Amino acid sequence: MKIMKQKVWVRPPFILMIVLFITYTTEAQEVSIDDKIPLDIAYLRSSQLSKPAVKVVYGRPALKNEQEKLADKITYGTLWKPVEREVTEIKFYQAMYFGKTLVPPGTYGLLLVPGEKEWEIILNSQYETWGAFRYNPHANIAHLKITVKKGERLRVFSICFNEHKKKRTMVLGWDQTRIYIPIQAANECHVTKI
Repeated sequence: MKIMKQKVWVRPPFILMIVLFITYTTEAQEVSIDDKIPLDIAYLRSSQLSKPAVKVVYGRPALKNEQEKLADKITYGTLWKPVEREVTEIKFYQAMYFGKTLVPPGTYGLLLVPGEKEWEIILNSQYETWGAFRYNPHANIAHLKITVKKGERLRVFSICFNEHKKKRTMVLGWDQTRIYIPIQAANECHVTKI
């Protein structure tokens, strides 16, 4: 008796399906994201269609409940930044007045020294630092003192830009604290000669 051997042809699409199935069913590596404080971005634009003049990348810490206050999260009179790891970055795409200081285009670190009645706002040329402990005051570009204003309670730290009567401000808000930082494009400022 003769046994006939039959050739089995496997088509390439069938092989591809098997490989994809094996790849899909293998155990995927778990990704651990331990960022306790999410990041956000705020833009200053003259219109929704225009290129940004300023971009701020910052952390958004939150108050845990209605009883927790801002004073429970920060220490007045000490250098503070909203993210545990990195300094808040502020990028000027054009020359800007930050308060009364003319700042050239570039990326800077934004550091804060909160107080009950007044906050110090520091613009520093070192923005790629890990933690406030590497703060170098010799790299300061601008240093402002801003009086604290009150607003409705915000559970999460936020930064936005406002414009009122052609004056722009960068607003920092958390709990009932509001800090209004004057900010203006250098080419929008008009000087009157007397």
